[in-house]
Amino acid sequence: MEDARRIDRPLEDEDLERQRRLLLDWLGSDDASATAARLLRRRDLDWPADDLINDAWIRIVGSLERRSQPLPDLDVPAKAARYAARVLDNLARDRLRERLGRREVSLEQAMLGVASAPSTSGHEDGVTDRVLLEQLLHAVAQRAGDGVRCAGCPGEVVAAAALEVIHMVLLGDEGGRRGRSWMDRVLRSAIERVDPTHPESPAARDQRVSRCGRCASDLLAAGMSDLMGAPA
Repeated sequence: MEDARRIDRPLEDEDLERQRRLLLDWLGSDDASATAARLLRRRDLDWPADDLINDAWIRIVGSLERRSQPLPDLDVPAKAARYAARVLDNLARDRLRERLGRREVSLEQAMLGVASAPSTSGHEDGVTDRVLLEQLLHAVAQRAGDGVRCAGCPGEVVAAAALEVIHMVLLGDEGGRRGRSWMDRVLRSAIERVDPTHPESPAARDQRVSRCGRCASDLLAAGMSDLMGAPA
């Protein structure tokens, strides 16, 4: 962290200086190293955790030096840890965006980018979206591991359907053509593949797909948010 330490100088305001020490003490801890490694692993980013911590050190010190008032409600180590962990998370998101060409990508855009990409390796957008979907698999699996709640169907069906959607798109399966929107078709096909109950009547199947589809779509969106956007 030599680059960061060159700008690590005392601030004039005592409260700001106290906050700086709380934040930087946490960044030097084993907990910070473990947090940085977890955030990079979650996004499948091959960077050293120390580099992410160094970037957070620079960002925090620079931000505090520009402030005239202390940060609100940051007065104990636990709050400093949460604040600094958010900085690490934001930096990890930034690095993912850099890897993906800094595009703001929606879930359906990414899926359509892969589904519509030709088989040749020269389609850069398709390759970029494929990388994103491969990382989304990890994010959705992690969300699912924490438990999925759905009022309409079992959580394991929702989780399996969400993961199946990503696998289907990566394999080039668009869910058949049934007169529905692209995303609806893929969701329906995924749910029918993983749902062990297989309702017999078309009306019951439609109702099941509608309920589970909303929850599976929400799970996919939450995984995407974990990678690219605000917490969901």
